[in-house]
Amino acid sequence: MAWTIILCVIVLAIAYIFFNYFRIRKMKEGTQEMVEMAGIIRSGASTFLKTEYKTIAVVVLLVAAVFTLFVEKTSGVTFLLGACMSSCVCILGMRSATYANVRTANKARETLSIGETVKVALCGGSISGLSVQAFGMLGLVLVLVIWKGIDPSATGRGLLANLPLAQASGMGLNAFFVYTCVLGFGMSYANALVLVLFDGVLFIVLTVTGLRRTIFQAIPQAVRVAIPAGIGL
Repeated sequence: MAWTIILCVIVLAIAYIFFNYFRIRKMKEGTQEMVEMAGIIRSGASTFLKTEYKTIAVVVLLVAAVFTLFVEKTSGVTFLLGACMSSCVCILGMRSATYANVRTANKARETLSIGETVKVALCGGSISGLSVQAFGMLGLVLVLVIWKGIDPSATGRGLLANLPLAQASGMGLNAFFVYTCVLGFGMSYANALVLVLFDGVLFIVLTVTGLRRTIFQAIPQAVRVAIPAGIGL
């Protein structure tokens, strides 16, 4: 019963998203100059997305492979599914925004009414807002359906290793990047990301050569238990 209700809510949310999307597209764009400018904006946004996803696709595949090989064999699939849901949200949000902005301006020009203008703006904004929730829940439901729910007592391992400690370095990089490199050293975010890249490459080398396993096994049991709490802090 609960699954049915959740699926119905997701379907209704996605239906409403596409209803608003096509509703926005049917509205008038305004003068010829406004139509041309809107076309240029949409073209630029489309080019940006294509360029961005060429890079993101490679990164997502590499991260999914690392998860599958070294953390848990199904985690790569769930990561890919989450990335696909996120991509759907991004594409819908960008396209709805580039369609809604000129129509909002045209509604303001035609009616000189704040109320009517805000209605158009909210109609476009609701697409992006609801998409995050709807596609996020859809991805979660798909994961639960594919693996038939969650078993709290289940254990898993990667195809090549079973050392979740590999995630610790990535978690720690969040604080290192923001507080140490950018705020502490005054580095630009671009230079700080280069250091993060080198750090990631170093940990990959340690993993492939087996040195990480040796280091992990040399850590006292008490310290191993304390590590997750330290990461959480």
